[in-house]
Amino acid sequence: GGGRGRGRRRQKSAPKDKHPRESQESSMQRRSVETEQTADTQRGGAGNQEANHAAMVPNAASSATPVAAQQPVRQPDGAAARETLGMGAVRKALPATSPTSGVPQQTAQFPRRSGYGRLGTPVNLLTNHFAMKLPRGNVFHYDVSIRSSPKEEATVPVEQPVCLSSRINREVIKTLVDNHSEMLQNQPVFDGRKNLYSREELPFRERKFEVQFDGDGRKRKFNVTVKYAATVSMDALHDVYKKHSAVPQEAIQALDIIVRYGPSIKFTPVGRSIFTGPPKDIPYLGSGCKAWYGYYTSVRPAQSMCMLNVDRAVAAFYEAIPVTDFMAKLFSELARTKFTFTSSSQLTASQCEALSNELKDLKVETSHLTYARHYRVVGVTLKSAEELRFELPDNDTKTVAEYFRTNYSNCMKFPNLPCIQSGTLQRPVYLPLEACRIVGEQPYRKKLTDSMTAQMNNHTRHPPEDRFASISESVGKVLEESAPYLKRFDITVDNKATKVPGRVLDPPSLVFNGKNLSRAAGRWNAAGIRLLEAKPFQKWAILVVDGRYSQVVSNLIQELKKAAQSFGMRVNDPVCDSVCIGVDRRDILQALRDLKKRDVELVVVVLGGRTPPYADIKEAAEVQVGIRTQCIVERNARSTTSALYLNILMKINAKLGGINNGLLREDKPGVLKPLAMIIGADVTHPAPGDRTRPSIAACVASMDDHPAKYRAAIRVQIQEQEAVARVEIIEDLKGMVKELLAAFRQANNRHRKPDQIIFYRDGVS
Repeated sequence: GGGRGRGRRRQKSAPKDKHPRESQESSMQRRSVETEQTADTQRGGAGNQEANHAAMVPNAASSATPVAAQQPVRQPDGAAARETLGMGAVRKALPATSPTSGVPQQTAQFPRRSGYGRLGTPVNLLTNHFAMKLPRGNVFHYDVSIRSSPKEEATVPVEQPVCLSSRINREVIKTLVDNHSEMLQNQPVFDGRKNLYSREELPFRERKFEVQFDGDGRKRKFNVTVKYAATVSMDALHDVYKKHSAVPQEAIQALDIIVRYGPSIKFTPVGRSIFTGPPKDIPYLGSGCKAWYGYYTSVRPAQSMCMLNVDRAVAAFYEAIPVTDFMAKLFSELARTKFTFTSSSQLTASQCEALSNELKDLKVETSHLTYARHYRVVGVTLKSAEELRFELPDNDTKTVAEYFRTNYSNCMKFPNLPCIQSGTLQRPVYLPLEACRIVGEQPYRKKLTDSMTAQMNNHTRHPPEDRFASISESVGKVLEESAPYLKRFDITVDNKATKVPGRVLDPPSLVFNGKNLSRAAGRWNAAGIRLLEAKPFQKWAILVVDGRYSQVVSNLIQELKKAAQSFGMRVNDPVCDSVCIGVDRRDILQALRDLKKRDVELVVVVLGGRTPPYADIKEAAEVQVGIRTQCIVERNARSTTSALYLNILMKINAKLGGINNGLLREDKPGVLKPLAMIIGADVTHPAPGDRTRPSIAACVASMDDHPAKYRAAIRVQIQEQEAVARVEIIEDLKGMVKELLAAFRQANNRHRKPDQIIFYRDGVS
C-alpha cells in the first residue's frame, strides 16, 4: 500500500536466541541455606518496606506493601518465633544439583541467626503476598522456535535478526494449541518468547508445525518448532523447606509463567507486569503518552512456603492517534508553544531528526487502505512526500505524493511533510505522515523525561489503603484469568493477604549544633536549628539555563543568604556575574569550563523550560569538567518559601563536605556504635530497547562515624556478546571495595580501618 523502492533482496538469518531458562543471577547465586532465608535475600536487599516497620515477614520482597490491621498482636517470643519460622542449627552445606542439568550448584554456609529484635510496639500487618499450594511431580519444559515465512523475513532490515513480537508469538502458539488436540488437552503455557511448559509430557520430543492465522488484515504463515528441553521437578521446591536445599530457579520460572499466562493472553503484558487497558481518566504524560495502570506478579520462595507477590504497576503507553497529531504534540512541547501546520508547511532538518528519534521502532498502521496494515518505523525522511521519488516496477519513477494521489483519494492534504520509512534499507517502504496512525497498546520503551516523570509521580501518589485495595482487586483478576491453567498444573493461590507480626520502631533523635531534635507527627521541624558542621559557601556562581535571567537571580541570592543565616552557614556573594545560556550541550560545557577556571567551588544551576537538560548538565559538570553543581528549577528559584531553601542548603553543605546532622548516641543501633562502614551496592541498566548504553555498577560507602560522608566507586559493565549489557552481578566488587577501604583509611587519619562492614545489596526482581 506504500511507495516501495526497488533493490535486490538480501536475507540474513537470525542468530539463534539464547535460551532464557535461567538468569545469570539465579545461576550464580544459588545457596544451600537455612529456612529463615527470605525472598529478599534471594534478591539481595531488604526492599522498599515502610521505614518504621520491621516485620518478621514470610517474604519481604521489594514490592511489599504492609498495612496495619485494626488490632495489634503480640510478637511471639524467641522460641515460638524460631519454631514458626523454621529456625534451626546450621547444617553442613552439601553440593546441590539442578533437577534439569545435574550440574553442582554454588553453595554457602551462613552463620546461625542470633535471634529476633524486640524493640518497638508490636503490630499486626497485612502484606501483598498470597500463599501458594504447589504441585508435586514434574512439569515438562519445551523450547519453542517461531519463524515467519521467508517472504515476510525479507521485509526485516538486514542489520536486525528476525524477532517477532511477544504478542504475535502468543497468537501463534494459541492458534497452534487450538488446532492440535495433543497440545490442547494438556493446556500448556507459554512466555511469549521461547519457553513452553506442560503438566504432562507431550507425545513427541521434537516436532515442526505450520501455523496460519489472519493478522494485520492478511493471512500470515509461521513455522514453529517445539523441542523438549528439560524436566522440571516441583518436588525440589518442597525439598527447600524440608532439606534446606538450594531454591530451584527453573521451578520458580515455570510457576511465574503459569501464573501470568492467562492474563497475558487477554491483557497487555510488559515484562512481569500486566496492564488491563487504559483507565477512564487517563493522565497525559507528554511525548504522546498516557499512563496505564496494571499489576505486577512474582512467585517468591518465602520462609515456610512459596508466595505470590502482587503489586500495582504503572507505565507510559503511546496514544493511538494519527502521526500528524503526535507530531503536533511533540513540537508543541519542545517549543513550549502550540505547533500548527498547513498544506504548505515544511519541517526543518532538526524537526525531522527529532520526530524520527521519537517514532523509531514504533509500530504504525495505515489509514488509507480498507484494512489496517502494520509497519515498523525505521525513521523519518528529510525529503517531503512531494520531493521523495522512488522507482516503480516498470523502471519509471514517481514521487510519493504523486503515487498516493493517483491510487488513493483524499490522502495528500499535507504533501510538504516528510514520510515515514519502513521496510529494509534495500527495499524501503515510504508512507506519508498523514496516512499513518500510532498502533495502540505500545509501551514507552525509552527513559521517561523529567517532565514525564513528574507527571507520573503526580498521578500515582495514593494512600496505602487505596493501593492495597487496588492490589486485592488485581489478585482477583489474576486468579480469574489464570484459573484453568492453575487447575491444570495443580496450583492453588489463597486470595487472602498474608498476615505477619511486626514492630513499629521509635524514630531516632537527630543531633544538630547545640540541639537535639526529636520527631513529632511524622516529621522533624528544622526551624531554629544550626547545622552540625556548616561549611562556608564562598566561591560560587549562578548559571541560568533556558530561563529568564533577571527575574530569578536576585531573589535566589537573597533567599539563600537568609536561609544560610538561620543555619549558621556563611554565604558570600557569587564570585562573578550570573550567566544565562541556552540548552545546547556545547554552551553548557563551555560555561562550566569558564567557571572552573575561576576556581568556583559550586555552581547553582537554574533550570528553565519544560524539559530541562538535567542529565546533560550533570554529565558536563561531573564527568568532563569536575565541578560541583546544585540544580533548582526556575519556579522554585522564584519562591520565597524558607523550607525550600533550607533543604537546598542542606544539600549544598553536604556537597561542600559539611555535616548536617547525626544520630543521638543513645539512639544508635548496636551495630553502628563501633566504627562501621556502610556500603550500598546496585547495578543500573539502560532503558528497555536501548542497545547503546552499558550497565553501571556502583558502590557507595560511608566514611565517618555519624555516618554522614560518603564515597562512591563506579564501574561500567559490558557483556561482550551483546550490544547492551544487563549484567546484574558486580564484576569488580573486590576492586571497588578495596578502593573504598583505602578512602576510608585516608578519611580517618590514614590508620583507622572500619571495625565492621554492613553491606546492602539491591537485587533484581
